[in-house]
Amino acid sequence: MERFICEVIGIDLGTTNTVVSYYDEVARDGACCPDFEGTNLTPSAVFFERSQEDEDGWSHVVGKVAKEIAILHPDRTATRFKRLMGRTTEAITLENRTFSPQELSAFMLERAVENAESALDRKIRNVVITVPAYFGDLQRKATLEAGKLAGLNVIDILDEPIAALVHCTTLSDLTDKVVLVIDLGGGTLDLIAARVTQDCIQELEIDGDIGLGGSDWDDALTKYVRETFLSGRSLRVDDEQQLCLDVEFAKKVLSNEKKNNARFVVRSMDGPVEVRITREEFDRCTRFLRDKTETVIRRVKDNLEKKGIEKIDKIILVGGATRMLQIRELIREIWPDLEDPDIIRRNVDEAVACGAASYARMKAAEIARKEIEAGKAGTGDPFIILEDEERWQKFKETIQHEEIEKVRSVVRPVQRISSRSYGLGVTVEDAGGSTQKIYNLIFRGEPLPAEKLGTRFGLSEDNMKRVALRVYENFSDEHYLEQDETLLIGECVLPISQQLPKGAVIEVSFRLQEDGTLYVYGTEPTGNTRIEMTLHSRALLGNEEVEF
Repeated sequence: MERFICEVIGIDLGTTNTVVSYYDEVARDGACCPDFEGTNLTPSAVFFERSQEDEDGWSHVVGKVAKEIAILHPDRTATRFKRLMGRTTEAITLENRTFSPQELSAFMLERAVENAESALDRKIRNVVITVPAYFGDLQRKATLEAGKLAGLNVIDILDEPIAALVHCTTLSDLTDKVVLVIDLGGGTLDLIAARVTQDCIQELEIDGDIGLGGSDWDDALTKYVRETFLSGRSLRVDDEQQLCLDVEFAKKVLSNEKKNNARFVVRSMDGPVEVRITREEFDRCTRFLRDKTETVIRRVKDNLEKKGIEKIDKIILVGGATRMLQIRELIREIWPDLEDPDIIRRNVDEAVACGAASYARMKAAEIARKEIEAGKAGTGDPFIILEDEERWQKFKETIQHEEIEKVRSVVRPVQRISSRSYGLGVTVEDAGGSTQKIYNLIFRGEPLPAEKLGTRFGLSEDNMKRVALRVYENFSDEHYLEQDETLLIGECVLPISQQLPKGAVIEVSFRLQEDGTLYVYGTEPTGNTRIEMTLHSRALLGNEEVEF
């Protein structure tokens, strides 16, 4: 049997590393594609240098080389840009050019696809990209933009903890159980509580912190080493690079229960300095990061209890930073009666990408079945996953004869929920005057896709030519909350063609897709006016900027 048939790959577009995987038909599991540098983990780093062919242009290098060059040229190297997705269009500015997080992510996606094409000896265009479950609408749309910039067809966006859950264990063992996945990677903390049923994975609660990850522990420990051991000493550039590597190594050593201290030597311009760090020192200088992690985990626990879910049957830890002893001790402290959490030791850094590949296989089968039912196979329809007729027939035979129950023991559909609430900015008038509020239409925790259709609003003035509806993203469970401009994600412009009196009704609808992207539209029914609207945001690119 051919190992790779569906031609859809999974990509874990990580803050610190990017991993690409395919579904192995023989092993019935996700398998990583190695980088050109011989590793499954490609550092999410982009280094820019002047293009020799174009005086005004820049060429770029991604991966391990870019990460190493970052010490020499920090002003020309971009890292951790995933944290900026959906928040700004400016990630790094060179002399005459600014690159967005989407463009930098597109460079990483291009590299991931190149790795897959080299390993699988096949042209790849269809992908599933993973994102933190905690990502909101703009961050997910920015990820889709990055995929388009890379020339890819993103068939789905998948939450990272769900991808890890798909891969990390046999789902049949978890049927009818509530599972909490804690994903602490290099750049983000992401949590999902889910109930595994015979038919699907049902999300119950989502939380996280996209600004908290293992790299922050590295930064805190590096700061401690500088202040404690290197005060007044100067380091050469190559010594700075070695210090970063030594600190990361020390963190890993202190994550071993049998190791109580870590030692290394720092070369400085004033001579070598021996550094000895105990676990107590490591825990003390990173305590604030542990506390931030605890706040998020306890918030998930409290929210589940409010929903009547008081028992967690299984806790699964994924992401490289979950190897730290302090994280495991924290979980035992919160759930003292629960068995020790499972840590996917064999591929803790690769579980998300491998799960995405398994999920991609399932999505490809779903699309293929629909195409078969519609009689489109072999017609050249652009939505067909496999354009090659011979390979299409192989895949068609595979999905028609595969044992459905066996597949579902590995991969099941996901019933997603919204990680945010979404509302409009409105003026509320009462006896005390008028106040600006956010009126929520879709609430966090709602199953996706979620719709709120035909919500009616009155115009605030006579003969308005346009209405600017301001869309807010928040975490409130209330219909009304105080307006906060930091929660604004965009503005919907509704042109009105007729002269309408104050109080005339317009209807606004929200639809939150399964991939977490939000669409807003509306009508003015009294005058049969069709209202068109466009969602604008400073964090997203214009259509002309994502053409390829």
